[in-house]
Amino acid sequence: MNIDRAIKIFDVWREWFYPCHLMLHAIFMGGIPESFLPYSVDDLNEALTMVANSHVYDRKITDAIIGTRNFLSLYLNDEEALRT
Repeated sequence: MNIDRAIKIFDVWREWFYPCHLMLHAIFMGGIPESFLPYSVDDLNEALTMVANSHVYDRKITDAIIGTRNFLSLYLNDEEALRT
């Protein structure tokens, strides 16, 4: 993945994260099906890491991006999420 694609994925994540993630977390109480994400967990992890690393001189931005990345652990493959 290149930085331009990472920024595009990050922009979608940034717009999507607060309204959708909080609502899904309230409904599923963790164990959210991965298919609700705008991109796969792997793509989001890679993109968020790249964008965070591009802000090495602004620690607050880097920490905020990495903080949202940590929420990806709540997303499980769909079959596993439905079993929980």
